[in-house]
Amino acid sequence: MCLRLNDDVYLSRSFFTFILPFAPVSAICMHSSLCNSQCFLLGSIATNRMSSDTVVSVFEILLDAGNEPVFKGGEVITGQIRIELRSPIVINAVKLQLKGRATWLNDPVKKDNIEKVYFDQDFILLERPPGKAEAGHFIWIGGFPYSLPFECPLPKGCPTSYEGPYAFIRYFIKASLIHEEADGKTKEYYVKKAFSIVSPSEEHVVRGETVTVKESVNYGKCCCKGKVWI
Repeated sequence: MCLRLNDDVYLSRSFFTFILPFAPVSAICMHSSLCNSQCFLLGSIATNRMSSDTVVSVFEILLDAGNEPVFKGGEVITGQIRIELRSPIVINAVKLQLKGRATWLNDPVKKDNIEKVYFDQDFILLERPPGKAEAGHFIWIGGFPYSLPFECPLPKGCPTSYEGPYAFIRYFIKASLIHEEADGKTKEYYVKKAFSIVSPSEEHVVRGETVTVKESVNYGKCCCKGKVWI
């Protein structure tokens, strides 16, 4: 499953001859593993700033909410991924990961950490070009500023961001660019962008979505008719 951008079903090379002018639509959530190839971090999680590289000159995440965005659970993160290459290469895929997690030190002596993941969602931003068997395998030209708009919905009930000496609650969005080299090996470049979440007091107790009669929940031998809260 891939992202369908507006009315353009396919993202071909000709589609990227300009900065995408239309409003982004929601990405389709995927739970797929990242590639097992070499990975290169091209920016820090705080600044999202590029380092020197022979393949990629610009690879960054720009959020519409600004450089230090603050969100609430249930809101939608919108922005764009900007990519500029030093020379033409074949792009296998461009992906997004949206993750929120808490980590705290369980045993200071053993340095034993405990992690709780609130959400971990993967999105893919390339659709299969016409006549191609695999998604995203086409040449991107060098020296041209590409732009991929995206939308990522946040789950409801996310706890407030926190930083402490023995625990933290952090949220970030990660963009990955995977390309294949001449020898057939794949490389993954990625950047991260941190963001904060503030949970209003009324969001501490979150009511779930209603379940219809056809989706009723069974408790033992009793089937709860009508609508129930889960």
